Parts: sequence; C-alpha cells; structure tokens
Amino acid sequence: ITKAIISGFTSILPNGKDVGWIHMLDISQLDKTTEVLRLTQDRFKHFIENASDTFAILDNGGNFIYASPKIEELLGYTPEEMIGKNNFDIIHPLDHETAGKAFNSAFENIGKSARSVFRSTHKNGTPVWVEANGRFAYNNNEELNAYLIVREQESSAKEKMHLLSMVADSISSSVMITDAFEKIIWVNNSFTKLSGYSLGEALGKTPSQLLHG
Repeated sequence: ITKAIISGFTSILPNGKDVGWIHMLDISQLDKTTEVLRLTQDRFKHFIENASDTFAILDNGGNFIYASPKIEELLGYTPEEMIGKNNFDIIHPLDHETAGKAFNSAFENIGKSARSVFRSTHKNGTPVWVEANGRFAYNNNEELNAYLIVREQESSAKEKMHLLSMVADSISSSVMITDAFEKIIWVNNSFTKLSGYSLGEALGKTPSQLLHG
C-alpha cells in the first residue's frame, strides 16, 4: 500500500486547450520513519520508568519539569507532586552549598556532567543521602534544561548510623535520634517497649508528638 499526498490545478495552454496538472508525493517512507520514532520513544520511556535510578529534568532555574516514577520510592513524592517544585526545596538546608556548587558547575560547563552527594529531604521529613549526576543541554526547542540521574547513596554516615544503632539496641535505656528539624529518624527497641511506638510509627514525628508530660 502506498500513501501519497495529491495536489492539482488546471490551466489553459497557449493554443487554448484546457489541461490539468497533478502532483503526487509518496509519504509511505515518511510514515515508516514516524513509526520508528514512536517505537523508539516508547521503548525509551519504558526504560526510564522501570529503571532502578530516578531520572529528572529541571529547567535552568532548577524547577522540576519531569520526574520518573522511581522518585516516589526514593523521596515519597509522586512525579506529579514534583512538577514545579524547586530542586533546593527538597535538599537538606545544610547541603545547599554542596549541591549548589555542582549545579553551578554544570550550568557553566554546558554538556559536561557534574556529580554531587548530599542529603535530600523525604516527604516525611527524614533525610535521604543521594548521589546526583547531571548535565545541562538544549532541548529541541532550544531551551536549556538539566538532565539528572539520582540514586540513593550508601554513605559513611549511614554506616556510622548502623553501628550506632547496634550499640543502642543492646542497652536498656530508651534512645531516639532526630534530624536537624527534630524529626525522628531512628529509635531503639527499648524506646518501643517504653512508649509503644515502633520505628515505623515514630519516623518523621517529633519527640513532643509522641512523649507528653
């Protein structure tokens, strides 16, 4: 089957005869090319949305214009909730400088990747160590965007927390650990026995929300 665009017009020759002119443009190959592009986009979208890492696109002001579904597992926000949110809204205040240096470095060296390790803030208020690799590039509309790959970082801080929790779990005193915002990020077994709150129930709460008097 051949697909074509047909156009035509009539005119009068110098000898007075009427003639018709017809032009045919074969678009079969164009249709095939469009289908190949569509299939490629579908496969790329499937890869992005099912990858173990989080993919994100920011505008040149650091605002999210896309986040892959993995963002919800990493930080608790749905992709829709991330749209329009500024990158620094979800970065721990103590790490704004670290992340800002990497962002500016990538902005000043368009096309070159920059790496940064910092704490993001989960939707429930707890810190999450992440590693972000990204670069700035122009899209098809000549707009400058930042393209990021983000994954959870198994940092030395987490290792220290693990060792501390092993020690704290072996003592009879109740222990809780909070972040800089006074949100609980860990409690030991003695705390659970005393208060009745499990670690899962205490996460993201402040001590004053759980303990009274």
